[in-house]
Amino acid sequence: AEAVYFGYYWQLGAPEWIAGLEADIAYYNFRLDPGIPGTFGLPGNKASDSVSMRGDWTLGLLGHFGYLVTPSTQIYVAGGPSWLDEHATVNCTGPGVCGSNGIPPFSQTNTAFKLGYTVGAGAETKLWEGWLGRVEYRYSNYGSWTTNFGAPANLALAAGVKVHTNT
Repeated sequence: AEAVYFGYYWQLGAPEWIAGLEADIAYYNFRLDPGIPGTFGLPGNKASDSVSMRGDWTLGLLGHFGYLVTPSTQIYVAGGPSWLDEHATVNCTGPGVCGSNGIPPFSQTNTAFKLGYTVGAGAETKLWEGWLGRVEYRYSNYGSWTTNFGAPANLALAAGVKVHTNT
């Protein structure tokens, strides 16, 4: 993921402890193609047909709590709400499952903008005036959503989509 963040820190009573708020936006561009469930062995499975998930970007608003191990380096934990732009796509083609069953081919993408949460930890150090370097691990969970694909007269698929990330 490529991310940009900004925030503000306050020193607490003891000078080595800090707390803050930060916001970030990250471009993920993750892709997942698990195939069409239940089509194992049918003509065109995975070769022509596909089910794919895509997440493009996230937005997070995080609380930040850190400890200064040196005057310019901190270790920290962070957490708060996060939003993810999710897309689920089904392609059922003529040479694949649809065509082999007499169903008109179709392609459909459904989108959800999901609110979830993020928790993480990391280390940050001052590189030079106005620039910081950061190494961070985050777990984000965006819950689940249900969506429908196709037409009930031909082929209707209901899908439960559950997304969580380890970044």
